[in-house]
Amino acid sequence: MPRHFTVTPLPEVLAEHLAWLRLRGMRTSTLASRRYAINRLARALPVDLLQASADDLDRWQRSLHLSDVSRSNEVANVACFYQP
Repeated sequence: MPRHFTVTPLPEVLAEHLAWLRLRGMRTSTLASRRYAINRLARALPVDLLQASADDLDRWQRSLHLSDVSRSNEVANVACFYQP
């Protein structure tokens, strides 16, 4: 019997960001880390990714229960997503 997987569609803005990273030659592992981090952020925010305020992002960062290294990686991925 074939296995069926549910795929959560990426927010369009994230798909565009990942496409831009691919054009820049980013490694597959970087793309995956970024995708997972931004998807986690999107689930945690009370608003859409592009509507998030500095306060929303601050609350999200303070809510992370991760090791220092993991928190640093998560925040770096999110920061890169929001860079102009």
